[in-house]
Amino acid sequence: ADEDLDLAPDSIHCSDQVFDVACHPSVHVAAAGCVNGAVEVYRYHTFEPCEQLLSLQVHESSVRSLAFEKDGLTLYSASSDHSLIALNTEGSPVWGDQSAHDEALNRMEVLAPGILATGDDVGCVKLWDMRARSSVAQFHVHEDYISGMAYDQERATLVCVSGDATLSAINVRQQSLEDRSVEQVDEMHSVTIIKNGRKVVCGTQDGVLLVFSWGKWNDRSHAFPGHPHSVDTMLAVDANTICTGSSDGLIRVVQVQPDRVLGVLGDHEDFPVEGMRFSHDRSVMVSYAHDETVRFWDSRALFEDAEEGGDDDDDDEEEGKGEEEEEPAPAGRRRRHLGGDEDDEEDEDEEAEEDGDAGVLMAADDDDDDDDDDDDDDDDDDDDDDDD
Repeated sequence: ADEDLDLAPDSIHCSDQVFDVACHPSVHVAAAGCVNGAVEVYRYHTFEPCEQLLSLQVHESSVRSLAFEKDGLTLYSASSDHSLIALNTEGSPVWGDQSAHDEALNRMEVLAPGILATGDDVGCVKLWDMRARSSVAQFHVHEDYISGMAYDQERATLVCVSGDATLSAINVRQQSLEDRSVEQVDEMHSVTIIKNGRKVVCGTQDGVLLVFSWGKWNDRSHAFPGHPHSVDTMLAVDANTICTGSSDGLIRVVQVQPDRVLGVLGDHEDFPVEGMRFSHDRSVMVSYAHDETVRFWDSRALFEDAEEGGDDDDDDEEEGKGEEEEEPAPAGRRRRHLGGDEDDEEDEDEEAEEDGDAGVLMAADDDDDDDDDDDDDDDDDDDDDDDD
């Protein structure tokens, strides 16, 4: 039955070690940034080999961060060579700042249409208005690299974490610093927002998840020591659940307050998990580690379980305890159920949706005649750490 099939596409093998991956906001396309300065763009398929659309030598040194614009028509690339580049749907640079930061860029987040945030290796955070093609604010808040960013659009607040073991909150609308936490016990590597915006969870080098209550930025309110190794990347699944990527190579599904490790979604074996993204329809998770491979995982079960779990109503309980037991890493190509019923009604992960178009950057070649539903989109789009 389809519900028992693992619909994860085959892995992508890039030209060099992958430093970041960005998923297109409307079609099954992923861009990978490599240590050699190349940006490689692929269309991924469930039952066919993935297809490389573009390979671009964009930077002189490593691509540290990639992000698609909200409409999918622009791909931003940030590099350790201090530059920030915008690519159009043809893969051509349409704007660039070769000295976007004084130091190597490390993180980037698209906050709203035309609004970016970037962070560098010495803790500087900049806000960019791409309509003006310039930086509009900068904050020298941290003393070490910016390791993670999370944005609350309703509050217009950007939360940053750093290798200096502190968290900061920046009001983007007012272009002002709200607060910065005291130094925590270990450096923070990742951050995401949960509990319908009431909590912020941070992954640390020693594997402890630190939870901050929104607006109370001075210090954490809760700690969950549920990981044996560092938590280098995180994705929010629902109000209570996150996925974590750890230096032991495992992608875990974790419930926060009450604290529990629910299972293991994927395994990068000997390589630390460096980053994770969901596809635009959240049917698959994309992850990468310390190698040249981009891997895919069937994530449909995560959201089925989330729908069955309902809303969180115990988010202020601080006494939950983490469980250090975990399920074995998955094997084979059968779909993994992470709890809840196994009846799946989401048959929609076929390839029909994957053939949507967003210009040459996000499409197959022009002579590909399976893009029969994409002609209108084509017209719209045409208008418009060894690297140092």
